[in-house]
Amino acid sequence: MINRIIIFLLLYIFLNGCDVNRFINKPSSSDPAQDFLLFLLLSREDSNYDLYRYNPNPNLGLGEVRPNAVRFSLPNREEDRSGRINLIFIHGWNFKERNSDPPADFAYKIAQIEDTWLNAIQFIDKLDTNIQDRFNFYFYTYRTSNRIFDNGRRFLNETTRFFKDEDQIVVVAHSMGGLVTREAMLQSQERDLYNGLISLGTPYFGSPFAVSDFVGFNPILQELVSFYTSTDGGRDLAHSNQLDNQVEISGGINLYLDRLSAINESLDSRTVAYYGNMTDCNLGELVLYQTSCNILKNQNVAFEINDAIVLGNSARLGGRAKETIQKENFDHSMLAFRIIDTEAGETFFLEVMNKILNTTW
Repeated sequence: MINRIIIFLLLYIFLNGCDVNRFINKPSSSDPAQDFLLFLLLSREDSNYDLYRYNPNPNLGLGEVRPNAVRFSLPNREEDRSGRINLIFIHGWNFKERNSDPPADFAYKIAQIEDTWLNAIQFIDKLDTNIQDRFNFYFYTYRTSNRIFDNGRRFLNETTRFFKDEDQIVVVAHSMGGLVTREAMLQSQERDLYNGLISLGTPYFGSPFAVSDFVGFNPILQELVSFYTSTDGGRDLAHSNQLDNQVEISGGINLYLDRLSAINESLDSRTVAYYGNMTDCNLGELVLYQTSCNILKNQNVAFEINDAIVLGNSARLGGRAKETIQKENFDHSMLAFRIIDTEAGETFFLEVMNKILNTTW
């Protein structure tokens, strides 16, 4: 028994005395068994979160591939960022994730980033140098099954770790990523670390599809709801009946979003909110979106404006954002520049880049 205690204390001192997070996440091949053992020993979530600097290469030939370790690197706090906007992209919810999953290694984190932002990354590489040189590009990834409050705290910790107070930071966030960012902004109000937020289909007031009572007996959507409601992060996305101009639905209770998305002039005035309006549900690029769009429209006239997942009122922050911008016939994924017509996706991406450059934050 004494020997076990001694071994435990040695492990505790070792694991808390070195930066194991970076050991696990170094950009090299990893042993899943070793990762999982370290996860059990550490009992910590840090390995599931990272902020990476993206190093664009506009001269890359078509079809050429750069290693992830070249494209993505850890930020350098001492880097001279004067005169540039530090643009952080943060993805939304991943329905496949669970809190019980093994810790995320480098390859998984890059795959998580690219699952949402692959088109955006390609568009960054194609930017004219006169635009590209006005930004530093970063991508943040996190375990989406965890509570949004905790994910916001970790995002704030990472940005505080790598950026200085004088650095200008603007976040481009898709879906849940906007809530994670708003939570970080809320927790950093004394410092105002974040200059601005561009949210793309963020459910500030939740989504009906995260409420188990909403979909009735539709088997396709019951499965979707089950994904939402089976994790802490998914449950945090439930529709709230209490916020501005919301329509009441059965089970529409979300005390967390009632707090996070309450009127806050400091946060609201730094938010530009894009939202989708599927005037024709058949234009959704997935059958799931076509189905969910029709269900929303048939449920209530107030649900007419939606991106097939998030209602317009929710994504517009009830109209309280600094600016709200409607994208007609954009479904939820298209708002992250994931459009089959890549030219249309690039046009939207450039629109967002110019919005960032021309907005007084």
